[in-house]
Amino acid sequence: MIFSVGALALLALQSVHAAPSLQKASSRGVKASEHTLALKPVSVKPGSSRELLSRVAKAKNTTHSASLNVVDEGGAYAIEANLGGKNFDVIFDTGSSDLWVFKSGVKCVTGTGHPAAASQCGFGPEFKGNFQGGSIKNETFYIAYADGEQLIGTLGYEDVTIAGVKVKKQEMALVDEAYWEGDGTASGIVGFASKYLTNAFPGTMPSNNTQPLHYNNFITNAVNSKAIDPVFGVVLERNNGSSSVTLGGVPAAFANAKYATTKLQKIEISPHLIEKTQYTYYTITPDGVVLNGESKSTSFAGIVDTGTTLLYLPEAMAEAVNAAFDPPSQYIKAAGVYENDCNAKPPTFGITIGGTTFNLTSEDLLPTGAEAKDPMTGGCVVGVQPSGSTYAILGDRFLVNTVAVFDIGAEEMKFAAHSY
Repeated sequence: MIFSVGALALLALQSVHAAPSLQKASSRGVKASEHTLALKPVSVKPGSSRELLSRVAKAKNTTHSASLNVVDEGGAYAIEANLGGKNFDVIFDTGSSDLWVFKSGVKCVTGTGHPAAASQCGFGPEFKGNFQGGSIKNETFYIAYADGEQLIGTLGYEDVTIAGVKVKKQEMALVDEAYWEGDGTASGIVGFASKYLTNAFPGTMPSNNTQPLHYNNFITNAVNSKAIDPVFGVVLERNNGSSSVTLGGVPAAFANAKYATTKLQKIEISPHLIEKTQYTYYTITPDGVVLNGESKSTSFAGIVDTGTTLLYLPEAMAEAVNAAFDPPSQYIKAAGVYENDCNAKPPTFGITIGGTTFNLTSEDLLPTGAEAKDPMTGGCVVGVQPSGSTYAILGDRFLVNTVAVFDIGAEEMKFAAHSY
């Protein structure tokens, strides 16, 4: 995830609260909704995924943890958001909570804070003008990512429409200054995680000890205003297929699927005690995994994140999966990743949730596209990597095999198999 001030970069993912017993529940059907919007593949990934990797790795330092910020070099998914009557492509991220876009004239800076050409930052189309609903005085939007990228801007109110769902006077941010590595397409990010991960701070520049001012983000307001039911569905497709997010339910084609259900969990990743009593990330505890037909019931906490490309598993589990390739994957210390010959044979592997096992395909276990190839070794980066801790991040390599339902109202995640 993202951290908001420098001190938080040192914090570890400490504990998981109220872990339920293993669940073997399944349900038939989720309400269909017409509020469906296409997700567009983009080559930039949200910095929040890099921060999530960093935080998870710091839960337990290992020989693999230092490289996590450079492993996840895949793309992301953007949706169209209408802000004050104008459309912008923003990265859709279930691992962060703010909505922000670049303001016209945004200043590009280097990692050391020196001015740089805007082309170096790769900003997408910029928001022209000011907040129609007015700016918020004495508050600052600020995010510093683990890889050094950072954003600072102003907060204010704007009418926001996504997938036909309109929230009036939504609090959001316009970024005035950024050290950023974009692709020239995405104008910002819209986060669908809990409001307790928002990044508004009092004053003009937060100090290391500044507490964030939590505010209702877009998905929270859409639910609270009863514009939608408290649920949204995500369908990710491989190879630039018809990916989508649906607010208030799922696309009609998946309404009658058989869903496995598991409860959301509370995790503590900072000294803010609110995280002990409130949901922040979409975190679940799978029943276990199945590797080459053998069930392993070791449980672990996994964060469901559309902003992370690969699947990150606890150290021993990731090592076992990579050892089961033919030939076994090799850990490349210089790159900090597991790689293999692009023609290697992956094992069979799946994650069991709510009594149902969701298998990853060979294509997901060993991507062979241009983005997966290491130009230095000629090998391919494996789709399963170590998280550097006892926690997992269930990224897009897992999600493309499912229809994922984020049931905020029931405090559950639901998954159905996604057949191609």
